[in-house]
Amino acid sequence: MTIARLSSQTFRYAQELSTSPPGLARVPSIPLSESIVLKAKLMEMLMPVSFSLELDLLGLSLASANPFKSTGLKGSLAMPFSESIILKSRLMNLLVIVGCDENTLQRCEDEPIHIPGAVQSFGVLIALQEEGKNILKVRVVSENSEQIIGYTPNQLFKLSNFCDILSEEQSWDLFAHIDFIRHDDSGPATNWPEVFNLVIRSHQQRSKELWCAIHRNGTNKDLIICEFELKDDPVNHLAPPAFMTGDPPEDILHSRPTAEEYTESTVKISKPLRVLRSARTRKGEVAAMEVFSIMSQVQEQLANAADLDTHLKVLVGVVKELTGFHRVMIYQFDQAWNGRVMTELVDTWASKDLYRGLNFPASDIPAQARNLYKVNKVRLLYDREQKISRLVCRTKDDLESPLDLTFSYLRAMSPIHIKYLRNMAVRASMSISIDAFNDLWGLIMCHSYGSK
Repeated sequence: MTIARLSSQTFRYAQELSTSPPGLARVPSIPLSESIVLKAKLMEMLMPVSFSLELDLLGLSLASANPFKSTGLKGSLAMPFSESIILKSRLMNLLVIVGCDENTLQRCEDEPIHIPGAVQSFGVLIALQEEGKNILKVRVVSENSEQIIGYTPNQLFKLSNFCDILSEEQSWDLFAHIDFIRHDDSGPATNWPEVFNLVIRSHQQRSKELWCAIHRNGTNKDLIICEFELKDDPVNHLAPPAFMTGDPPEDILHSRPTAEEYTESTVKISKPLRVLRSARTRKGEVAAMEVFSIMSQVQEQLANAADLDTHLKVLVGVVKELTGFHRVMIYQFDQAWNGRVMTELVDTWASKDLYRGLNFPASDIPAQARNLYKVNKVRLLYDREQKISRLVCRTKDDLESPLDLTFSYLRAMSPIHIKYLRNMAVRASMSISIDAFNDLWGLIMCHSYGSK
């Protein structure tokens, strides 16, 4: 539910506001004293975000443009939020599948987007429960587990201990990270999920090396939520081919910018990150000193910006270079939670649309979405066309408290959000929260385009 959630009506509303006299949706200018504070906050915010992004881009696979095929769970249904359907399976005592129906749209402000019952399919989610010393039982798993780690949900539920598919060394490593997230000051709201490497043995005794992110939340306190991505994924590419096609640039708004407006949205003023270029030519993880060098270059550019406007322009340039998205925007909220695109940087070969200066109503990013942005600072949708993977529960009892995915990297997006992305021809998106003055100030919004 970002700026991408725009229907044709919203586009017209935005265009009218951008040319009308100042009103409610206009974002007021920022006093110089607040600009200085905001600049400092942006620098402070970007450091951990950029570090995480660089690990993603240079070491981790982000996702896939290809939807997974049928999982073979016959008789399973995707369930709307308003219903709770329990499916009995003849293959085991009870198999429960929960998830959102992509064809069932509700009012955006009513959606419980933190409990979608499904994840994006470029990774697999497994919720573990500690039972006795060094015993981990699988309670919830996404239905695509066989494609990622080589085990079906049924096979994982039958394990007496999740560690049975890990070596002794890997088991101890997993428990060491679990011990770390038990501390109050290591929660995902303050320090992000704990990320590390883990190797899982498949049936053929072939090992699968994965990235693993684990965290606990306040709702499902007895569960350890683990999210896995293949470290070297032959299917889920970092830059899917669909995003690099020779399609003509998107032109949804049919805007006719002036030469000055065109320059403001398309000319980059940030300096190239030198180490980043060389690091991307190599396969493998980024050395710690390289990450440090990149962050130093980013901090230097942001610190040297003369004013807030320049600071934001440098910021979109840096984020665009780090992430590779076709468009990066700074979206600021006003006191009534209406929003305005303050600056942007866009590849004109991917889109002719320019958003800088457009205003959008508060309903485009409803309260529950803003609340999530306050606690989970980064939200990623790799491919709007990728089929989601529903969560499978071990027993009916596991449905009593739906799995809270507030801090999950893989959390499936709202069907309404997906619909608006499709209307805008946006194929992938990412949003990064900007916190300032003890509140959500705005968002860094990233869009990529690709074949329809």
